[in-house]
Amino acid sequence: MSSLCKKIILLSVLFMTNVAYANIAKVVALQGEVSIIRDGKTFFVTRESNIKKQDQIETKKNSKLQLLFKDQTIISIGNNSVFKVNEYLFDEKNKNVKAEFSMFKGIFRTITGKIGKIAPKKFILKTKTASIGIRGTQIVMNIQQNKEDIFCTEGKIYVTSFKTKRGITVSAGKFVSINPANIKLKVKKIRNNDLYKINKSVSFSSNILIDDVSVNKSTISKSTKGTKEIKINKENTQKLNTLKTNKAKTNTQNTKKAQVKAKKVKAKKVKAKKVKAKKVKAKKEKAKKEKAKKEKTDTPKTDTPKTDTPETDTPKTDTPKTDTPETDTPETDTPETDTPDTDTPDTDTDTPDTDVKTLPDYFNYNNAKKTYKGNFNGTAYNKDSQYIDVDGSKLTIPKGTTIEMLIDLGAKANEISKGKIKLGGYDKDALNFKGSVNRNNSNIDIEGEKGTTGVGSGTFYGKEANKIKGRVDLSKKDFIKSNSDTHNDTGNINLKGQFEADKK
Repeated sequence: MSSLCKKIILLSVLFMTNVAYANIAKVVALQGEVSIIRDGKTFFVTRESNIKKQDQIETKKNSKLQLLFKDQTIISIGNNSVFKVNEYLFDEKNKNVKAEFSMFKGIFRTITGKIGKIAPKKFILKTKTASIGIRGTQIVMNIQQNKEDIFCTEGKIYVTSFKTKRGITVSAGKFVSINPANIKLKVKKIRNNDLYKINKSVSFSSNILIDDVSVNKSTISKSTKGTKEIKINKENTQKLNTLKTNKAKTNTQNTKKAQVKAKKVKAKKVKAKKVKAKKVKAKKEKAKKEKAKKEKTDTPKTDTPKTDTPETDTPKTDTPKTDTPETDTPETDTPETDTPDTDTPDTDTDTPDTDVKTLPDYFNYNNAKKTYKGNFNGTAYNKDSQYIDVDGSKLTIPKGTTIEMLIDLGAKANEISKGKIKLGGYDKDALNFKGSVNRNNSNIDIEGEKGTTGVGSGTFYGKEANKIKGRVDLSKKDFIKSNSDTHNDTGNINLKGQFEADKK
């Protein structure tokens, strides 16, 4: 369509809206069967229909509608959707304005007009589960029976859950998903294909007021009378091609990194195999020398096999020749270890990777409660770092001593709801502690409570925080060592040592 033709249509629309605005909104685009329920009566929508306060609009299959309100707010409604105007007042001269809309089900897109600028707190969108405040923005919603996706494509929105009474800010390029199982709202980044079906459901190819909204910011220009026109066709095509090119480059880089890691893993296995082979060979040679020495001190009859033995040893001693080229293989490690990205692919592989530190992203997008259980028996007794002190006597940490903690990964503070260490053989009391997770470095800080003093720390490992490795130094006075009907046996306990705990 030529720019001249677009201007003619735009002026026609503006003329129509100025003449017909005895009501609060005008139909500017219509497709399929759409109905209005007003004062208990139902009638079909036409291009000449006007919208009034308290109107409930319902679209059928393969139907859609676009409304232009008096303050130039644009609301597009997709198929199989239900929309209601709860409140609407626009007195620009006296700044007496208010807008409240309910989206019960279906697909919607909103571009706020003058009310969003004059009094953004008085522009409210409601769904079945949440209330949405705006800051001069574009909002896209996909509301289904068990899930509500609320997208912010420009500006900012503030989403408040009716269930928890808590809210969260969602900026441009992000969205929040709500369902009955959600305890907390979680913001996610919009992907390129998240809005494809939504745009298809609400867009009108012949309408100049609004076109497809994407993750990329659209360029909005205002006409002399304030009507918005979104220009994105060529720009978005170019951006999409750039995204595809970047994605292809990323895939190539990831493939190279995976190949580098595979070579490193192979080299490590070869090196470990060679070390093991050398140890086995050294052990055999030592055994043979001891045997030969013993045979030499015994009868001379053993001299015959004695001379045979070195003959069998001779070809075996040639094996170091194979060791020489094998030890050259680590030279391939040297250029590979120079690459700064070699640590990143380690966390992307499907291997358990319990020796690889957990990425901070796992904690930022996880709000579950997880139990970790472990023990202290992986490290031997050490008078300075690994022991239990009972009334002044340092002893080996008893077998059966366990550490257990319940971690709420979604809490803002004190993520350990409760934690305790039970000593093997001392089953009437425990060393209790609490703590918090530092999401930035995937560490956990521990602090004694309920009569327990001292501190500890740990680190999460595995791409899904499968393991915690750490150390504690915790003490408790009047620790109940045993409890019977006749007496209480108490003492002073101090446990210092390294632990490992696995996620259950």
